[in-house]
This record gives sequence, C-alpha cells and structure tokens, in this order.
Amino acid sequence: MGEPRRRHKPPGALSRLVALPNGDQIELMTAPWLAGLDTARRVGWAHVAISLGSEAAVDALAVRLKRDRFEVGPAHRTGEGGYEAVVRGPGGVSIEITA
Repeated sequence: MGEPRRRHKPPGALSRLVALPNGDQIELMTAPWLAGLDTARRVGWAHVAISLGSEAAVDALAVRLKRDRFEVGPAHRTGEGGYEAVVRGPGGVSIEITA
C-alpha cells in the first residue's frame, strides 16, 4: 500500500493507493467529516474511481453513458492535475472515470 497523501479536493481528505499485480491501482480515501456521522449514514462508498488510461477514453465513455441516459458531469481537470468525469451510479454513488 502506498504512503498516505493529503488531498486538495475535498479538503482534509487522505488517500492511499493500493497497487494490484497487473499494475492497476485502487484508491482508498478517508475524510475528517466522516468521523462525526453515525454508522447508519457511513454505510457504503463515498465514490469509486476507475482509471481508463487516457483523456480520450474518459471523453468517449462519458458520451456513451450520457447517450445511455446516465447522469454524467462534464469532464474536467482535478485540483491535482488529473482528468475525470463523474457519473452518478446505482444508489447515488459517484463513479469517477479518470485518465
């Protein structure tokens, strides 16, 4: 597991990357505002992030998902210089598709 790193957005969040054998990574994130919530409100994921490897792939999937009537926010640069679009998934979970 990677070293913890502070996030700029959302403020105060702390994440670690877990490397999988094939080179893919999973980001695990916590945030200070979660500590104050009762456990009934903390069940589930805040979001899931999936890396597609390129900005073109993010743009293409975002168009396809919009066409299939998913709620998709505009692709954008993150505060850390990444590129993503956010899709509203089942149960309201945000799914970040990243380059």
